[in-house]
Amino acid sequence: MIVRWEDFDALTPSVKIREEIGSAFTGGKDIEVVMRLAKSVHPKRVLEMYTNRGHTALHLASALPDSKIVTLDISREAAESYGLLANGQPNEILPEKDIGSEIKKYSDLAKIIDLRVIKTLPYSVSLLGKFDVVFIDGNHDFEGVHDDTLRALRVLSPEGMLIWDDYWPVCPGVMKLIDFLNGKIGSRIARVDPTRICFLITRPYEAVIMGSVLRNIKSCIIP
Repeated sequence: MIVRWEDFDALTPSVKIREEIGSAFTGGKDIEVVMRLAKSVHPKRVLEMYTNRGHTALHLASALPDSKIVTLDISREAAESYGLLANGQPNEILPEKDIGSEIKKYSDLAKIIDLRVIKTLPYSVSLLGKFDVVFIDGNHDFEGVHDDTLRALRVLSPEGMLIWDDYWPVCPGVMKLIDFLNGKIGSRIARVDPTRICFLITRPYEAVIMGSVLRNIKSCIIP
């Protein structure tokens, strides 16, 4: 399912991006989409999986000053001890000292960010409570993003927003998982074009999604 940018732009609240924060992997329109999706549900608590250096957590905090941003990541030390560096993305798994290193540079935003570093496995996000928004951006292999999605669903509030990054050919595992889920739940996960961001459709978005569907159908049958 594709949501056109003009539809998304008309539906979601605007955000101001603090350019000085920068980005590590999620930037440009992608980070704007994540911020606007999160802001649209007026969340009290947001969970980011995973932190890296903290750029996305900072952008979320800047868009959601009245929310609590919980961001977690696994340290390189823990990943090495559990043999997790062979999954094709070892450069994204940082030493503990570098996880969230950008956050401390912004004291105004850091006060609403709760950084959690995973040191032992297995871990359970259920201990963190419920969240109104969960953003998944870490594992890129099918099994990894599948497991992260299950963890996210366990803590997502009933009217919450679940968001995935990296739906693009560079990450075939993510694409496979999203396509698999859409086949099971009837295309309830949409990608915002032209970004790599996908989200689980909830009631506030159904009208614009159906508008896109009808336009796509008409374009196929009307010359």
